[in-house]
Amino acid sequence: MEGKPARTQLVTVKSPSESQPLHSATSAKRCPGATPVKRYRGPPRSTFKSPVLASSKAKSESAPVTAASLVEDIDKLQAEYRQSKAEAEELEKTYDIKELNLYIDLFHEYNEVKDTTQMLLGRIAEVRGTTVRQLHEEYSLDPAD
Repeated sequence: MEGKPARTQLVTVKSPSESQPLHSATSAKRCPGATPVKRYRGPPRSTFKSPVLASSKAKSESAPVTAASLVEDIDKLQAEYRQSKAEAEELEKTYDIKELNLYIDLFHEYNEVKDTTQMLLGRIAEVRGTTVRQLHEEYSLDPAD
């Protein structure tokens, strides 16, 4: 078959409670009590509009990239880098790195214990046939924790 794809039709079959079929009586003879079937009607009527392509078109339609704009962008990034570096140096003067690393390690350990507890509560709830929320209430646990 060349040219246009063949159009198919919507075939509705007469159900036992209905007196008349909606469309095709021939299908009712083959499949009594069947439900309506929507058939493939060929390719879509409009083309697919990709949001990715739309955003790339918007970028390409913006101001053209010039050497001056690149230099300006580099200068902004370097200034941002210097500011971040100065803030980091100021924080290093204020806080002890070893102490910060200790708190980070303790925070990681706390998160691991919390994750394990949530996993166990989930399994207990599954075995009991209840919800984790009900277990939180039973054990007086804060749901936000």
